[in-house]
Amino acid sequence: MADTNRKDQEIQQWEIVPLTTLDDFVKEFNVSRIDFMKIDAEGAEKQIFEGGMNTFSSQTNMITLFEATDLNSKSFGYTVKNFLEDLSNSGLNPYYLEDNGTLLPAFSPNREFGRLIYNFVCSKKELI
Repeated sequence: MADTNRKDQEIQQWEIVPLTTLDDFVKEFNVSRIDFMKIDAEGAEKQIFEGGMNTFSSQTNMITLFEATDLNSKSFGYTVKNFLEDLSNSGLNPYYLEDNGTLLPAFSPNREFGRLIYNFVCSKKELI
């Protein structure tokens, strides 16, 4: 994990823990179907998607909810806008989730990226 450089967070101690990718987990535990996934990784969302691209590509009905902000993603070396472009280029459909539950295309006109925490939904199939 990276230091998020957030003033409202203070790292008390670093620990090394074993990790696996989503694709490896799905394979190891023979997971055949995923309907919904919530990702909240404090900036490491891109890495989770990268480690799960086979899963995201093969689960045509899976819906993934995640939040993203440049405040956290910059410590991992990417911007929210570039991350959403990567998702779109890989065949996934990213959407912005408004506070009232309405989905909008992530690249709606005048959409500012990164300054606030945004909630996004992503799916292989088109949702709107």
